[in-house]
Amino acid sequence: MKPVTLLTAGLLALSFSLYAQLDEWTPPAPPCRLPPAPFDGYLYVPPPVEPAQLAARQTATINVNFLPAGAARFGYTCADWPAEAETAMAYAASIWGSLLSTGSTITIDACWATGMAAGVLGSAGASNYYLLTDGVNTTWYPAALSELLLNNFSLLSVEIQAIFNSERTDWYFGTDGNLDFNEIDFATVALHELGHGLGFAGFEDIDDGSGAAECEGIVDEGCYGAKSGIWYPDIYSRQVEDNNGDPLTDISNPSLTVASLLTSGVGANGELFLGNASVLSGNGGNPARLYTPATYAPGSTYSHFDQSTFGSELMKPALNFGQAIHDPGLALNLLQGLGWPIGVTVLPVTWISFDAREKNDGVLLRWETGAEVNNAGFEIQRSKDAVHWVGIDFIPGRGEAAVYEYLDLSSYKGLNYYRLLQVDFDGRSDLSKTVSVYSHNRRGGSVGFFPNPVQEELAIAYVNYSEPTPFTITNLLGQETYRG
Repeated sequence: MKPVTLLTAGLLALSFSLYAQLDEWTPPAPPCRLPPAPFDGYLYVPPPVEPAQLAARQTATINVNFLPAGAARFGYTCADWPAEAETAMAYAASIWGSLLSTGSTITIDACWATGMAAGVLGSAGASNYYLLTDGVNTTWYPAALSELLLNNFSLLSVEIQAIFNSERTDWYFGTDGNLDFNEIDFATVALHELGHGLGFAGFEDIDDGSGAAECEGIVDEGCYGAKSGIWYPDIYSRQVEDNNGDPLTDISNPSLTVASLLTSGVGANGELFLGNASVLSGNGGNPARLYTPATYAPGSTYSHFDQSTFGSELMKPALNFGQAIHDPGLALNLLQGLGWPIGVTVLPVTWISFDAREKNDGVLLRWETGAEVNNAGFEIQRSKDAVHWVGIDFIPGRGEAAVYEYLDLSSYKGLNYYRLLQVDFDGRSDLSKTVSVYSHNRRGGSVGFFPNPVQEELAIAYVNYSEPTPFTITNLLGQETYRG
């Protein structure tokens, strides 16, 4: 997103909040855009709330205004929306609505645009940005979050602007992730673009030294944030740090150093990261590397996760054919760090971790819960392709924080996908994240141990065993206490 220079407008609004509004800016075009990428294998990441439960789990109201044919946005003329595209767009909005919490309706103007470049799937951003101060920091915020922080829900009637390429013939409009290798999942694109509109986007640019100044008109200098008398960072940029853990906002702005960081490279070469506490908690305690290719790419650089590091994350800079990613993943952690309240729906299980690894002749699944309320248990599901699932066993819940282990000895030979369907006593259900592991599958059968660790009574469940199977029980010091 390009930084802008604005005139200071003085104190415009003061609400019953900790924030005061100092200035505002309307972007001339959506700042971020998403291109397609070649097929690299099928991938389906389901939504964090089971689709059948989305309507019941809404904690934010997000409405989509489907612009009619003949309307225009950012120089593009809108065409009639196909009914199936509207359904997929509404589905994407409902996913965000099940995760965020706000006291007002967020409205999106969505254009089924004609004339877009073939290499652009969609583009979106906040309708407006507001310069807010809390008395300590002065920062640019996107429209919807500004309304929330100011406790003023009448700033705008439309908070997000989005355009989508109507001329592509390879869209997949289903919401089940069952697309083909030569199709682009529209629900993923819509979910991605709404993420930008909600705040997953930074202001940044590199000055070419000619024409209108991108920063201060000095060639090869980079900048972040926007200028209103002086340079102020946007809230996204306040979450960014370099590879030494130093905040981007500690670096002189504009400067050659900023430009160097914005073009530091991809993969292990990238030197900019999202490092707020929420992102760290969702990424194993590590900051999340951003996309900073050696050649600056407006609309992609900086406002996405690194593609090679986070290939299954929603907010990567390009979407591969054959992939459907319906979980915001780390993007939700980032938005929480910006100031978005996370939805208040009380889920029966607090997930701590879920992983899978090959062990001996099977696949060992291990999951940990931080709390359990109204939890009947977990159906373990397995798949060859992350699209078609089969339940292989059911493990009763413990009713409290617990660690579970399950050894699947009937895994498919090759790549296996696993997920857990958590089932409430009242029949509602929720899906865990999906994990994958390669299995050599040298025998068949499954065994589960729970609870783990155990104090008095250990349950051992055998499934599909045709031969005796040895096992050992160890104490917390790693000492063997029983061999069977």
